Parts: sequence; structure tokens; C-alpha cells
Amino acid sequence: KTKHQSLFANQTKMVGCVAFGCTNSSTKGFKVYSFPTDPERSKLWEIKVRRVGWKPTPHSKLCEVSVHYYVG
Repeated sequence: KTKHQSLFANQTKMVGCVAFGCTNSSTKGFKVYSFPTDPERSKLWEIKVRRVGWKPTPHSKLCEVSVHYYVG
């Protein structure tokens, strides 16, 4: 292992929700979901996160609460 790998070997990867104002994350016990691969459904999720000018990345996630509340 490199020095860099050793420094981060024991850290848990935190996956947080991208919805505006949401602080839920996988480390807090919430399920998180990737954006849909279907372009129309992904666009709907993008609009519902309420972040002006924001675009999802392959790593963007919504928590179970946001998916239910914002997307339905």
C-alpha cells in the first residue's frame, strides 16, 4: 500500500444526499439511491433536488426520504 492508501484505509465512505437542505447520509443509516439511467426520469430527479444550475454526476445520490418526498 502507498502512504496515501494507508491514511484512508480505515475510513468509511460517506455517501450523502444531494437534495437542497438535506443532511441525510449512508453513515447516518439512510438508504441512498443513484440517479436513474433513464434520461427522462433522471431529469425529473434533477429538477426535484432544487439546486439551480446543478447537474448530477455518476456519484450523485438521493436518500430514501428525498426520493419519497421529492420524487414520489
